Formats: sequence, structure tokens, C-alpha cells
Amino acid sequence: MGQPKFFSCILDDFQDYIYEGFGSLLNKSRSANVGVVFSHQALGDLDKVSEAFRNVVLTNTNIKVVMRMNDPETCDHFAKTFGTKTTTKLTQKTKDGDATGDGTVRDVEEFNFHPNIFKKLGTGFGVVSIPHRDGVQNIKLKFAMRESLPVVALPIVEKAAKPIKAMPEVSKKTGQKETDITDA
Repeated sequence: MGQPKFFSCILDDFQDYIYEGFGSLLNKSRSANVGVVFSHQALGDLDKVSEAFRNVVLTNTNIKVVMRMNDPETCDHFAKTFGTKTTTKLTQKTKDGDATGDGTVRDVEEFNFHPNIFKKLGTGFGVVSIPHRDGVQNIKLKFAMRESLPVVALPIVEKAAKPIKAMPEVSKKTGQKETDITDA
């Protein structure tokens, strides 16, 4: 039978209609070859359901695309998520505003993407985190603008009215099934 055909499901402004059941959808979608995109504004949007739901979404999504945002907690979270790098920091001693020639050199950890980077991303720019067999690649990039799709008029589909069938109820008096709608 083989692998099911890939299907994309894009849920924009996800925070407007989330509920706990989306966690189950996320867990099952990968094995069904369904790619789900949850688009929302800040991590607090996921907390509308619960902190546990937020954790399910963050730990069960592989590719992260982060664009400009202003929420400090969300910026800090993704700065930590995208990791750090070891750099060398050079300090210089001064006396009366003049460099003395003395100083220190030490290794320090710096964010790959500082929280302020997320606050200052321009329109169309984002930071993408893509896992692969050799680790995780985090890249800042500019998304290409696509032309709008042509407007396609949807056909009007006439639907014939169908008669309503009532469910028979059991009479408390007789114990027999009764139906109020006679043409069902």
C-alpha cells in the first residue's frame, strides 16, 4: 500500500480556534504524512488552552519559523531555543578614560539570535529552525514575495431539501415507540 500521499494543513491565526484536541492532531499527523502549520502571534496564545498544550506544540513541531514579534517572553524563548555559540570577549582596562594596555580575553556564550533580533526583523524576514540528520540549522532569511493567486469564482451548488426524519421516542405510558412526524 505504501506511504500515504503528503497533505498540508495550514491553520492561520490558530489562537482563535485552538482547543486541547489539536495536541492529538499534531501527534498523529506525522505518521499520516500530514504537514500541519500552526500560525500564531505569541506563546501566550497557546496558553489559552493550557501550559501542557503549549508544551505539546513546542516539543512536537520540528520546523519553527519566527517572524517579527514584540512579546518579550516569546522572544526570549526562541533566543534560548535557537541556542548559543562560544565567542571571545576582549576587555580593556582604562584609567582616566584612557586605555592602559591591560585587559582580559575570555570565552563567553552568546545567543545565535538575540531576543532583540526577533523584535527588529523587517517585513518578510524570519528566522527558521530546520532539524536534519546532522543537527539543527538556524538561518535568518528573507521570504520571497509570491504573486497573488487569481480569483476563481466558486460555482453555486443547488441543494435539494430532504425530509426530516424524527427519531422514535418510547412512550412512558405504553412503552411503545412513537413518532411525531408522520411523513418520515
